[in-house]
Amino acid sequence: MQTESTGVGQAALVERLVRIAPKLIKRAHLRSQIPANLEECVFHARLAYDTLAHLGIEGEPLDCTVTVWNARFEAYRQTGVDHPDAYRHSNDPSVLMRSGIDASAGVKMHSVVVVPSTWQLVDLSAWQLSRPGRSIQLPGAPVSAVGR
Repeated sequence: MQTESTGVGQAALVERLVRIAPKLIKRAHLRSQIPANLEECVFHARLAYDTLAHLGIEGEPLDCTVTVWNARFEAYRQTGVDHPDAYRHSNDPSVLMRSGIDASAGVKMHSVVVVPSTWQLVDLSAWQLSRPGRSIQLPGAPVSAVGR
């Protein structure tokens, strides 16, 4: 049975996982038997899922779409005034189609893990969405609250 103190303990373990995971990911890649052609976010989601299971925490894999943008694009969204440095990166078909990109053949999804007992989303590969040259820098492994 899930108690409030168990949920708090599990949430703390999830937070610790994402603090130490980036340091261990490179070593895990080297030791893994996972085929090299597998998408990295799938590998990282599996790594999170297996680690959580080892800690006795139930996780659920989730494929999702992601859109990130820089501060210039946010200013464009708010004011309607475009800027040459405004940039958005997305795998969301509706965003792509509105931008004039044909997404009818489908898009690659981004894989994460949700922890139902703590309402946390674990993304060990969010850094893949960083675009430093476009002023977008995401943390190595964020944990986000998900809606109930």
